[in-house]
Amino acid sequence: MGCRQGGCGVCKVHILEGQYARRVMSRAHVSAEEEAAGCVLSCRIYPTSDLRLQVVGAMKKNVCRPLAAPVNPPVNPIKGDPPWH
Repeated sequence: MGCRQGGCGVCKVHILEGQYARRVMSRAHVSAEEEAAGCVLSCRIYPTSDLRLQVVGAMKKNVCRPLAAPVNPPVNPIKGDPPWH
């Protein structure tokens, strides 16, 4: 399934910083109040600067995963041992 030109709402994001040009948003997925607060469909905007955003749509589960624990424990650079020894 490809992009539906704003018809699915999967790519809903909240723009925290930056500038962008926008195209018409589907009111089924982004209300006028949400849009005024910076919520948009990422498929319907064109960044004109670097953006900082928060994913709020259905793609959040695929994009925003918790950070995994490090594979190797940190090493104490003085002793060469893990810091808990």
